[in-house]
Amino acid sequence: MIESVREPSVSAGLIDRKTFDDGIRGLRRTAEDDGVFASYGFSA
Repeated sequence: MIESVREPSVSAGLIDRKTFDDGIRGLRRTAEDDGVFASYGFSA
């Protein structure tokens, strides 16, 4: 799902290809046996 917005995001100048691909690689890494994912939410 997230990967489907790669080209529109790059084309719009929101992010460069390398940064996007690094982020996807990091996200996939969380699914490995020793991977970690942390999400923090803040409210005002």
